[in-house]
Amino acid sequence: MYYTGQVDDILIRGARGNGTDAVAAKALMSGEVRHGCEDAATAYLGGEWRRHQVTVLANWISPSAGGFFACALAQTTDAAGSKSWPPGPRRSTRTPPAS
Repeated sequence: MYYTGQVDDILIRGARGNGTDAVAAKALMSGEVRHGCEDAATAYLGGEWRRHQVTVLANWISPSAGGFFACALAQTTDAAGSKSWPPGPRRSTRTPPAS
């Protein structure tokens, strides 16, 4: 499942500022994104999805200057949800045929 959206306009404008207000707006943007992604996961998988081998990929959620974001669900192989399935690409152990 992939989900895309845009955070509230008032937070986008606040994040473009300077100082502590901008820092607070960016933190609120990240929270809004995470909440939106988790709501989408709940709607897609049902209420108890956190008990299963699945996680919302949030490590790359970083709203752009326009406030747009995307997230996805991934199957995991560990209880912490840090190892996704399928694993990364494997190197081939086969030797290429002789020319």
